[in-house]
Amino acid sequence: LVLDGGAAAAGTLDLNGFNITVNALAGLNPPVNGTIINSSATHTNTLTINGAATTSFSGTIKDNAGTGGGIALLVEGGAIQTFDVQIATGNTYSGGTVITNATVSLTASSTIGTPVGLGTGPITLLSNAVLSAVGAAPQNSGPTWSSLNNTIIVPAGSVATLNGPQRGGMLANITGAGTGTYVSGY
Repeated sequence: LVLDGGAAAAGTLDLNGFNITVNALAGLNPPVNGTIINSSATHTNTLTINGAATTSFSGTIKDNAGTGGGIALLVEGGAIQTFDVQIATGNTYSGGTVITNATVSLTASSTIGTPVGLGTGPITLLSNAVLSAVGAAPQNSGPTWSSLNNTIIVPAGSVATLNGPQRGGMLANITGAGTGTYVSGY
């Protein structure tokens, strides 16, 4: 799925109360970025990225602006997915993130001063999950970010890697009975 933006408009994916699976998620970073929303009034629905593609999405994932209509994110299937957060209000979905057999990296604009995370819900790292915080290698120059103001869970039986920032602090609460390897950027 490609949600490229443009000078005045950008693509929008509305889950509209349905769970949706895509092979990859991509979108360029022009002045106006692509958006993923869920206009359902009452349900939290899941966007699943399930494919072995290497892609980057510069856009926003957010819940319904009213009540209900939450989004959960599942990244699996060997995906190598980058979320390039361009605005402080980007990625405000509340349904949580699950990463399994996939790699997810966060990057951010140098102008963001607030903590950059994957939504506001918990992040669950299942087996073979790799999560790289904003400022993790190779982002070793530029601003100092605060990263991942989420609870990160590594459940029993899971083995996961969390790459910390080289510049800035990790704000996450890391918990669970699984095996988590934290790679400090310093």
